[in-house]
Amino acid sequence: MSMDLSDGKNEKKRAFVVRPLVVMLVFFVLGLTAWFFLYRYVVFIYLLLFTVAIIFFAVKVFDTKLFVGCILVLFLSLEGAAYLYSFDKNDYLDSGYYTGVAKVESVSSKGQIILSDVCLNGKDLKGNILVGNLDVKSGDYIVFSGELRTLSVTDSYELHRIARGVYYEMDVDDYNYEYASYQPLRNRIVYFFKDGFIRSAGGDTADYLMSIMFGESDYLDYEIKSDYTLIGVAHVFAVSGLHIGVLSAILSFVCKKIFRLSDKAIPFVLFPIFAFYAYLCNFSPSVLRASIMFLTSSILLNFDLCSDKLSVFSFSAFVSLLFKPIWIGDMSFLLSYGAVLGAYLLYPLFKKPFDGVKKFKRVGDAVALNCSITVSMIPLNCLFFSTISPVAVIGSFFIIPLTSVLYVITVACMPLVALTVVVKPLALAAKGLVMLSAFVADALAGVNVETTIEVSEASLPFWYSALIVLSEYCSLSRIRKLVLFTGFVAMALII
Repeated sequence: MSMDLSDGKNEKKRAFVVRPLVVMLVFFVLGLTAWFFLYRYVVFIYLLLFTVAIIFFAVKVFDTKLFVGCILVLFLSLEGAAYLYSFDKNDYLDSGYYTGVAKVESVSSKGQIILSDVCLNGKDLKGNILVGNLDVKSGDYIVFSGELRTLSVTDSYELHRIARGVYYEMDVDDYNYEYASYQPLRNRIVYFFKDGFIRSAGGDTADYLMSIMFGESDYLDYEIKSDYTLIGVAHVFAVSGLHIGVLSAILSFVCKKIFRLSDKAIPFVLFPIFAFYAYLCNFSPSVLRASIMFLTSSILLNFDLCSDKLSVFSFSAFVSLLFKPIWIGDMSFLLSYGAVLGAYLLYPLFKKPFDGVKKFKRVGDAVALNCSITVSMIPLNCLFFSTISPVAVIGSFFIIPLTSVLYVITVACMPLVALTVVVKPLALAAKGLVMLSAFVADALAGVNVETTIEVSEASLPFWYSALIVLSEYCSLSRIRKLVLFTGFVAMALII
């Protein structure tokens, strides 16, 4: 997954340890960004990227393979233009007043409702509609009317909706219930487990467990969700590396101890399981990232191939963006990859002060990891939530271990969830941990002092460039690192 671009003698002279896949991902991301956010300057940006690739090839910073790879991904990034073209086709309805019929796809804790299978004025609608304040349930078919508005791909918040297949929002002024629809397989499976946990531990606990298991945070209590968001730990409700890591450890143990499978066979057995799990999680960006990274790393390590963290990270991001290029502006995608990138870049740096303290090694590792992720997420939290939380590290230190234990309990209960008597003791234990987690979140939210900082998407490249400068991938002197880091952070704040 990685290769050196120079021999050992010249490697020490390089300012940065280059990873080819990382460089190609940067070119790909910049190409997609040009289409989705800077389309007025797209020609200039592409010419600049082509020129940079040619110059780096001419001065032997890029070898032939890397040069060809960068040119290839620039052409692949034209997928962003194709996506925008498909979104702007004439088969999308103009804003206006419409009457139609649709199925209620989901109802969130905030009262936001997603309508799917929409037919307006006799025409099947491409994309879903976001509405609010309707007394309906998931699966209901309704007849409704109201003012329709098409979402814009140039707005970062609305782009997050579009990435989820929601292309419109509507102010509904009249609606009537028609009938209840037959639920798809995914919903029936999730609701089956949810009903079992409701019988064993109550509705609030069931909502919480379904949130950490399948990312079903729409049904989570609004106050709990607000507390977790306020203290910067709402990412525990997005199925990601934490969840995939725990699940893979459980499944790997079962494969080895019960089925006696070899290490090389396990990734291929887990692949269809993770694929089905991603389906149950609605193929969210975070679960796809975690699954791709885990399976790729496992295959490389088990077959004695070179496995570089940043290269695996870049491969996962590249595959995800090829699958859905509009994720380049999606909140879940950016938060998930931003957290992992921060862990890779900053964890060794924050870990150094604890290296000599063996008695508290695990505590030091947890603090270092939480600090790494918190620092990395600062611009993303400011971009999407306009705030940063001073207690985020403390919240992560307590909430994440509790979430890991709850996830294990949930997985253990699921095979026997229909047997209430058998599952009830574990479910009640989960209920106690949920209450403890909610108490900690509420207590920290009560003492949290929010800091509001407005940033733009353009600040992200400068912030993560600053983190790369601080990391072990930059071999400059401390003074030069400090100067570059200060400059990049200043640019991130100014822009």
